[in-house]
Amino acid sequence: MIAEKYASQGIGFADGGESFQERNSAGDSGLVFVLGLILVFLVLFIVLAGWWLYEFQAWRNDLYMVTPDQIVDVYRKPLGQETRDASTLDKIQGLRSERTGLLGRLLNFGNVTANVPGKVFTFDDVYDPLNVQEDIQRRIEANKNRQNRNEALRRREEL
Repeated sequence: MIAEKYASQGIGFADGGESFQERNSAGDSGLVFVLGLILVFLVLFIVLAGWWLYEFQAWRNDLYMVTPDQIVDVYRKPLGQETRDASTLDKIQGLRSERTGLLGRLLNFGNVTANVPGKVFTFDDVYDPLNVQEDIQRRIEANKNRQNRNEALRRREEL
């Protein structure tokens, strides 16, 4: 060690005899480890942020419409794939709304499901799912009333 070399000349080291280079080489391995760990976390953060951004855009592009006579469910992926489903309101056999998880209950988000023969429409992560369900139900009733009035007018004209 360097301390033994200079001990004969009366020069001592207060830190137990390690030279700066010996301490620095030991510190370099710790620095490399910390930098490697930071790099791993940075890459992991970038990957997770990219995944979250893609999922957010996919959710944001989804479109749920309730018109006076039909429901429309449009799923669009950020890279261009689009799926569109529609059904008339008179074919809906059942409606269900649910708020899942603590965050869904706190922020009043959830899913609304409409059962149609051969198809299940799910409106994912909508705000105030109970109100959406009630709105669809009101439109179903209004559509039935409109159809009944039109049928009554048609019968009256036939007579």
